[in-house]
Amino acid sequence: MPLLQTSVGISNLTRLGIRHALDRTHSNATTRPDAVGYLEISEFSTFELRHGRVRTDEFLKEWTKQLCNSFSNGDRDCRVTVYQALDDGMYVYLQDSAGDRQTLEQTFYSAILKIEQSLNTFLKQSELPECHLRYALAFHDDFVKTHTASTTSAPFEGFQEELFQWMIQAYRAAKRQSTPIHPLEHVELLQILEQGTIRIFEQPILNLRTLDPLGHECLMRGPSFSRLEAPLTLLSIAEKAGVMLHLERMIRQRAIHNAKVDDRMKLFINISPAIISDASFRAGETLRELKKTQLRPDQIVFEITEHHAIAEYSSFLHLVSHYRSQGFQIAIDDVGAGHSGLVTLMQVKPDYVKVDMELIRDIHLDPVRQEIAKAIRQISDRFGGIVIAEGIETREELNCLHECGIEYGQGFLLGRPFPREKEGEYNEQERFAIPM
Repeated sequence: MPLLQTSVGISNLTRLGIRHALDRTHSNATTRPDAVGYLEISEFSTFELRHGRVRTDEFLKEWTKQLCNSFSNGDRDCRVTVYQALDDGMYVYLQDSAGDRQTLEQTFYSAILKIEQSLNTFLKQSELPECHLRYALAFHDDFVKTHTASTTSAPFEGFQEELFQWMIQAYRAAKRQSTPIHPLEHVELLQILEQGTIRIFEQPILNLRTLDPLGHECLMRGPSFSRLEAPLTLLSIAEKAGVMLHLERMIRQRAIHNAKVDDRMKLFINISPAIISDASFRAGETLRELKKTQLRPDQIVFEITEHHAIAEYSSFLHLVSHYRSQGFQIAIDDVGAGHSGLVTLMQVKPDYVKVDMELIRDIHLDPVRQEIAKAIRQISDRFGGIVIAEGIETREELNCLHECGIEYGQGFLLGRPFPREKEGEYNEQERFAIPM
């Protein structure tokens, strides 16, 4: 899971902090570590402003103490060395005798959890608000893959210059976190990715007049009763940790291999616009996976959700065109909400237009929503797009959508998500909430 390149700048103060840590390693860092971690106290400058220098110094002493205690109790085969940058910033070098990535990850994230818990116990005793940590772990193999040429002036040569650039990678990855990730969530995320414990559900998409199935949307859940069971939580943590593409790749593979649809039905698979950064997606990985099944490319609908505005629109449109040329179909999700607006609709001209559930909720009571739904249908008709209403929960909503000319829909009224992997042979009609 290579770290993604980011636009986080490296200030002179940060360079000075890294140099300070490197100066301390110059005499004893004779072999490169297997991984470099960076961790810091989130909003540390705010803490100092609010509570003064005396309490801040006490806090920093506790911070240093907990760092030493937590990392010294790690795996005996994993050697850990901690170096201070400036104030709260710390760099951690990890070496494992077997070079085992999982051991290094567990050592690092388990220590992070202990540190955060111990610091918050100390702060509670001092009647101070709890803190959170920002952190990231960069592996040498990933660094080598992503680092082609130095773009940051480094006051070192050879081995020390490599460490300098590597530490910057870890620093940038930590700073990329808009909000800190709870260590337990990070550990669970790693376990999900390593063990493949996501669960795939399918929800039927029906013709609103005949109730004939158009296909299924593949939905994802984390492990049952875990902190990351809810799909939005899991996706959010994966995005903060920089492993969204890895998670999406796993979801696509599982959805395709677990699918049980006949040759007339579609399989809707969610992807994010960030997929343009995934080399394996561009290289035809999905097409290769399909060849292992009975599915055809025209049965697969890539459902694009814009949680954020698309940064590289021309590249995104090129990718859409590329996959259409291979026979795949395209849907735009959540139309009428967030970033999924008319510009994307007209630029992409998707095969399917999925109307956001917030627009559908109580649509029978709101003439304005009804007019918006009709307008989306009329625009979609111009380029041959099929409109699908999401989140239908009542018969009143269903009847109103039918009157608005919306042809297809999905929602709890029509059928709840069904766990595909545990399913054997079944009667398709039993899936639906409305008798067919």
